[in-house]
Amino acid sequence: MTPCCPFCHQTIGTLRFGVRLPRFKAAIVDRIKPAGDLGISTTELINSDLYRDRRAVRPATIKAHVEQINDLLLATDWRIASDHRRWTLVRRRGQPYDAAGDFAKSLEEGYRAIRERVAAGGKGWTPK
Repeated sequence: MTPCCPFCHQTIGTLRFGVRLPRFKAAIVDRIKPAGDLGISTTELINSDLYRDRRAVRPATIKAHVEQINDLLLATDWRIASDHRRWTLVRRRGQPYDAAGDFAKSLEEGYRAIRERVAAGGKGWTPK
C-alpha cells in the first residue's frame, strides 16, 4: 500500500540524500546506489522489478528518469553519472576536470544538433 498523507491524501515522497523524491525515482536510486563503482546497466534496470508492472521501456526512458533525478539532486553533492554503459552514483563537487571528456561531450552535442537538423529536413554538415 502506498503511504499517503492523512490530511491531503497525497502520496508521501521518500528522502534520498536529504531530497524528497517520488517513490519510483527513489527506487531507481536504490538500485543504482548499491551497485557501487561497478554501476548498473540500463538493461539491468529495465529488466529489474522496477518495470515489471509497467509497459516496456526504452533506454531513453531510463535516461530521462536519471536526468530528472539529477535535477532534484542539484543542491546535493551527489549525482547519477553514466559512462554510456553503466549508471553510477558519484560525488558532484571536488571532481577533477576531465578535459578529454568535456571535448568529447562537445562533439557529441554538435553531432546531435546536426542529426536533429537533418531529421527536420535541413542541411547536413559540410566541411569548410
